[in-house]
Amino acid sequence: MKTLKTVLLMLMVAALMSGCLAKMQNTDFSTLGPGDREINAVLILDPVEDEPLVANIRQKVLFDFDSTKLDAPSLAIINTVASVMKENPDTVLAIKGHTDKYGSDQYNEELSNARAVAVENALVEAGVDPESIATVEGFGKSQLLKDVTNRENRRVLILSIDD
Repeated sequence: MKTLKTVLLMLMVAALMSGCLAKMQNTDFSTLGPGDREINAVLILDPVEDEPLVANIRQKVLFDFDSTKLDAPSLAIINTVASVMKENPDTVLAIKGHTDKYGSDQYNEELSNARAVAVENALVEAGVDPESIATVEGFGKSQLLKDVTNRENRRVLILSIDD
């Protein structure tokens, strides 16, 4: 288990160093929302005596316009989350779907829900216990991020939560 943690940590550091460092240098972190911009992170926390082993998961899966299809990078994120969840079975997830600004409110509500369900189904197929997924919900275009591309608004967040 320590070897897996070490490998995941090394992969995270390498990804962050290569892809995010340039973005981070030009980011005003005071304007970031509740954790759904810029950085995808899976942090395995050190266990505390007599407490369940949990992981701090904050991942973002992006979608093409008017699509619920998961591409290869999205499936890689889902497989990483599934691996962490298998090692940390007490971790509980929330899955939150979003859309860009185009289309009606009703259509985007349905699309964001469908995206969240697609991510949920992929996580379960990858081995995540369905009981560890507490919420799956769509927000349509009600929580658009400012100053990002439309693709970045077409997102599903995979977040660990407290019970």
